[in-house]
This record gives sequence, C-alpha cells and structure tokens, in this order.
Amino acid sequence: MSDYVVTGMMMAPVGPTFTEQRDALLAAMAAADPTDFAAAATAFARRGAGTCAVGPSRDSVTFTGVMEDFEVRPLGVIAAAAVDDLTMSCDQDGVVDVGEPGVLNVNIDNLGGGDLMGAQLEVTASSPSVTFAGETKLALDSLAPRDSLSLQFPFELPEALAGVENVTFTVTMTTPGGCTSETVRELAVVLNGDPMAASSSLDDVEAADSLWTKEGNGGAALWSRAGNASSGKGWHADNADVTSNTWLTSPAMQVAADQPLKISFDHAYFFDSSADQEANVLAWDGGVVEISADKGKTWDDLSKFGDPGYTGMIASSDNPLSNRPGYVLVSPSYPLLDHVEVDLGTAFAGQEIELRFRLGTDFATGAPGWDIDNIGFSGVTNTPFPGWVADPGDCVGAVPTTSEGSDTSSSTDAPDSPSGEPDSGTTLPQAGSDDGCACRSDAGGGWRGAGLLALAGLLRRRRRVA
Repeated sequence: MSDYVVTGMMMAPVGPTFTEQRDALLAAMAAADPTDFAAAATAFARRGAGTCAVGPSRDSVTFTGVMEDFEVRPLGVIAAAAVDDLTMSCDQDGVVDVGEPGVLNVNIDNLGGGDLMGAQLEVTASSPSVTFAGETKLALDSLAPRDSLSLQFPFELPEALAGVENVTFTVTMTTPGGCTSETVRELAVVLNGDPMAASSSLDDVEAADSLWTKEGNGGAALWSRAGNASSGKGWHADNADVTSNTWLTSPAMQVAADQPLKISFDHAYFFDSSADQEANVLAWDGGVVEISADKGKTWDDLSKFGDPGYTGMIASSDNPLSNRPGYVLVSPSYPLLDHVEVDLGTAFAGQEIELRFRLGTDFATGAPGWDIDNIGFSGVTNTPFPGWVADPGDCVGAVPTTSEGSDTSSSTDAPDSPSGEPDSGTTLPQAGSDDGCACRSDAGGGWRGAGLLALAGLLRRRRRVA
C-alpha cells in the first residue's frame, strides 16, 4: 500500500485538489492491480469521493460547489480526435484532398471505476462536402474501467470541390449512468488544401516551421508547440515552479499607413494563485502582451493602446511582472480557448512593429500554463505566415498509394468483436460490426497498460506579496 501512496503522490500535480490526488492514487493502482483499484474506488465512494464527486478548487476557502458522490460509476471521455489521409494518400501531406479517402479517428477512454455500458457516439461535419462512407451513429461496446476504444470513420470529398474547405468535425457521446449525460468534442481542420509560405497575416501555428522566437530566461524550455482543446496545435507556455521571465516574439510586421492596426488571438490560461487568510485570491503568476516599434529595444504593454482584457494584478514580489495587470488565475472557458481582439487604432501607422507574449512566474508552485493560437494582424501590409491554397487536384482520377505501415489508426481490418449484431431494443449498429460503419480496435489495455509517470512534487513555500 505504501508503494501506491508514494507513486500516487508523485503522479499528482503540485498542490493537488482532493479529487486530483484521488485520481492519481487510483491510476497508480490501476496500472499495477485492477483488483486493488476496484477496492480503492469503492472505499473512496463510501466516504463521498465517488467517481462523480466534485471537490473544492485548490484556492477555495468556502468549499462552494463541492458535491459528494457515493457511487462507483463509469466516466466516458472522448480522449482524442484526429483526421488523416494515411489510408491511401496521393501526396502524403496529412491533409485530406479531393481524390483521397479520409479518416476521422476517435479514441474513447473509460476513466471511471464501473463498466461503461449503453453509450452511444455520433459524428457530424459542418460542411456538406464531407460524405461519410458508413454509419455515423454507433452503439458502443461495453468498456471496462480504464480501458480504451479506437474508432475510425471513413469519409470522402466530392470531385467538384474546387477550393480550400474549413471543416469542424463534432463528436458527441452520450453515457447513461455516467457523470455527465453528454460529452462533446470539436475538431477544426483544413481539407483540400496545401500550405503556402508567406501568404497570410494570421498564424494558425500548424506549419512545421515557425517565425516566432522563444526568448528570455528559460524561454526555449518553457515555450513549445502543443495540441490544445479547441483548435489543433498552438503555442503553450508552462507555468513553471521557478522564477522565470520568458516571451514569444513575432516576426516584424509592417503596419499600413491608412488602416487601424488590430491584433487578435485565441488563448486559454491557468496560472498559479492562492487565497490568503482574508480569502483574497492572490495571483502569483501571469502573462501580458507587449508591443515594440523600435526593433525590440523598448516594449510597451498592449493595454497602453487598447484593451486586451486583462483579468487582474500579478502579486508576487518574486515575479518579474510583479504589480502589473495581466492575465491571471483561470480563463473563463479553460481549457477551451477564448477569442481576444485589440484595436490599436492608428498609433503605429506606417511603422514596423513586433508583438510578444510574455510570461512571468515566481519560485514556488506551478500550474498548467498558457495556450495561445490563431494569432492575427489586421491593418498590415506584409504576410509572413504560411497560409492555405487549394490543392491542385493531382489525386483526382489517379490511383492513390497506400502509406507505409499497415497498422495506422485508419486501418479497416475486420475487428475482433464477437458478433457485430445490435443489442436488443436498439437499431444502432455496434462499434465492431463488419457492416462498413466504423472500424473498432482495442487500445491495448488503456490505463492498465500505461507506464507510471513519476512527477517530482515540490513543497509549497511561503511567498511574499508584492
């Protein structure tokens, strides 16, 4: 038991909530012994910390929103969704074009302690140009605790499609008996397009090469490109548990002489904070946006020229951004991204400017950090970022070639489901049937097959308020 406790504490985030620590301990047990996992999940439930329990936030002093749960239940989540052209690709660029069969890959996890039964999954596309090759609404097979399920939904595009198509795929899962009756995940993708260098003033952060520069004390380590909850890949900055002052700087942008300059971006953030004895929430870490018109020699806060929607004051004297307004605490839609647009007017008309996103942290506890995506400049004359142009149509009428490696997630091999017959009382086809709906493959044991990740926990230390 002591091994479970130590491993669970190492796997938990720094300063975990009650439910985060519970989940880390259960994950450690599930990886080692499913019987011990089931016994511990039941024990937690007897004490009100069942699968659907809601604990207080790490900064709560009132326990508002706490909800007990005395049951062990399933917890179905849409763990991942992705589109690829790997089944039979003509140009091997990862983008589904006209003439290439596409696949929407969906991974389902059961993170709860009970069997996930009676769940249904439906996929839709925002564009009528997307035609799915089979069923788009499935009755899922029963999924044991900590197990995973992979599904593939083939689709194609019409030969008459001439331009780039921006499509949002929506995956909806209903889970009777779970913590929520419905879970929705959206995936925005580009179809029938090829990237073109230096053709846009908006950076969607999807291109392999970036024009942004990571700078500051530890900038190269703290800033990286990673997936986010809303729009594919974006920039991510870790809210480190050490004092840091880092930033992400744009390439030079030439502002038009006769147009207002507007800056836009999507972002989500979760920065370190805590409450004092008077229940005042103190923001230890946070981020700001700055602009320079002298090639980076001096920088002004963007709030001097427009309203970036800052949410509070950074309060730690150990933070390089102490006593400055900025983005602090948790963004309204976290982990989903919120849109920001700042109108700077003609303050920089005719000048060359650079923009930077700057993150400041202090020396103690960390947090998830800052996600930034879809950074746009309006009222500029240069287009340094890669954009999208319509695919030339080379695949239309050609015979595509199968990608190397037959074990990709888009494989249409027959599943190992026992029957493929619908459950009694429903007309929905089973995930795992061989009637062309969607192909099923077990993901190899889910959490039970996952290695244990040891995350070093640091003791929270007293900090000085600026």
